[in-house]
Amino acid sequence: MSASLRISPLTSVLGARIEGVSLADSLEDATLRAIRAALIEHLVLVFPGQRLDAEQQHAFASRLGRPEPHPVTRHLGGDATIVRIDNDLIAPPDLAALPHLDHLAVHGAWHTDYTFNPEIPTFATLRAEIVPPVGGDTSWASTVEAYDTLSPRMKGWLEELEAVHWHGPHFARNFGIEKQGPEAVARFEAAFPPHRHPVVIRHPESGRRALFVNPSYTVRLEGLEPGEGEALLAFLFRHMTQPRFQLRHHWSPDDLVAWDERSTIHLAPTDFQPHRRRLIRVAVGSEAPGAA
Repeated sequence: MSASLRISPLTSVLGARIEGVSLADSLEDATLRAIRAALIEHLVLVFPGQRLDAEQQHAFASRLGRPEPHPVTRHLGGDATIVRIDNDLIAPPDLAALPHLDHLAVHGAWHTDYTFNPEIPTFATLRAEIVPPVGGDTSWASTVEAYDTLSPRMKGWLEELEAVHWHGPHFARNFGIEKQGPEAVARFEAAFPPHRHPVVIRHPESGRRALFVNPSYTVRLEGLEPGEGEALLAFLFRHMTQPRFQLRHHWSPDDLVAWDERSTIHLAPTDFQPHRRRLIRVAVGSEAPGAA
């Protein structure tokens, strides 16, 4: 491991700042092991001042796992694993995402990436290229800490439940599938039907349990009456998104953040409009969340 590598926790529940390493360089195996161990422990790692291009970011992410395209991108025939998140490229307002449940308006767009799919990423990375003069922060919350603070009785009951995850009515619209006609929409819906996941999962590397629901994609709980499920989900969403479980990162140019998708949810508010923000995303790994 590099003698200059410094790992500084950012909160008591998640997040660490990593300094003394250049991700543009070819990392020694020992240094990479230390970074991966820190990622498993702290869940979110902030690497400030990393002067990388997209290919160098892709090379670093590839050391953590196999880069994977978004499943909808793959469905549409694409294979891009380097994604530009740029509000200059956002669909016009009439194509904006519509909330599919009332709680989405209350809890914003907290999510784990594409849990409507059978598999989710292992890790994801974001790197800032253009940052706005105001706003544009990204927040993460620890679903491990959210689980750990529940009562033993609630933990035991939740471990027996499964939740249904669905992409909602806005994906076909935002990806332009609706413009291709009803047959294209039908193929999309057939490719991504509602999918069930355990409400509590076990991390395959740390062994820790975590809640696995989110306001953006979790639409109901199996085996409960609708009113019961809605009330329980509303409680879990409020519980998971408490500030005590969160890390909020204010972007500077050349920041790179890596996080564990299996133990976190994240939020990217659009409070920087009409200013421009451009982030580069590379996600790696693909795995089905395992029941606790």
